[in-house]
Amino acid sequence: MANILLLGAGFSKNWGGLLAREFVEELIADPQLRDDKNMRDLLFAHQNNFEKALEVLQLANAKEPKANGEPLKRLEDAINRLFGKMNGILENQQFYLLDANGHLDGATRPELFLTQFRQLFTLNQDLLLEYNYLDDQRYLNGVWNSVGLPGLVPVTKKVGNKTFSSPTFAPGGSLDVPSTMQPYYKLHGSVNWSGNGMMIMGTGKVAAIQGNDLLAAYHKEFATSLQTANTRMTIIGYGFADDHINEAIEVAVRNHGLKFFVVDPRGTAIATDARPGDKNFEEWFKHGLRSVSKLDIRYLLRDDSMDRQRLRDFLAGK
Repeated sequence: MANILLLGAGFSKNWGGLLAREFVEELIADPQLRDDKNMRDLLFAHQNNFEKALEVLQLANAKEPKANGEPLKRLEDAINRLFGKMNGILENQQFYLLDANGHLDGATRPELFLTQFRQLFTLNQDLLLEYNYLDDQRYLNGVWNSVGLPGLVPVTKKVGNKTFSSPTFAPGGSLDVPSTMQPYYKLHGSVNWSGNGMMIMGTGKVAAIQGNDLLAAYHKEFATSLQTANTRMTIIGYGFADDHINEAIEVAVRNHGLKFFVVDPRGTAIATDARPGDKNFEEWFKHGLRSVSKLDIRYLLRDDSMDRQRLRDFLAGK
């Protein structure tokens, strides 16, 4: 049996990351956007998901680039600035869990939880795990020799006679994963990847992914892993808003018996709340769901609760 992990924005939220609706609140306050009435109206019209606002401008720009190119660029620049601010917060967070009183535990670390998974998949484009997991050998628990980004190489810079690795990655290297390395797949790209089309947001995600060799390979690996016999997926902080991700999960549930454990404050209500009125989603979600926890992931991993026992049982194949 193989356990894999899928992360969404709700995971990074625990250490200072932003949810989609919180992105909108920050963008409304951006100095370069806040005095533009049209931009404010657009953001208020899509208060729960900044990508929808971005999508409106992307589609408008495709039809009338002269009129919409400049507003689109300003919104994209504001989003990039916001990622920079958020990553500055994530870089300085203490990556500990909380005790029963909500204080930093100081001993139990999320890295030990992450090592349990054969593969890590994320829809997040922030750098939480780059700062706190990828380069930290202390907590690989004797299971992995390293954690790596398949098909990517670090970009280095030379200062005098010294060469430094920067936190930037570029396509290159092998997609093959040695058995001693835990692979980390960022399905929508990352804010610190260099090159065109290396961060997917807004409209046309499927076409953009298929037009990018690396991301297309990542999504193929995601679908293949889901369809592999005796695979179980733990899902943390993903709101089931991306059709192409949902479709891959649905195929695996209906045709290959995939089971999943969901960590989300909505609990079992996700079945009806995530895609209101979508009976097909409700059907396969209920069929694939083995268990769910409404607990904050930091408490779930720390506390000896019934939720924690259910998660342990799920990861053990029970």
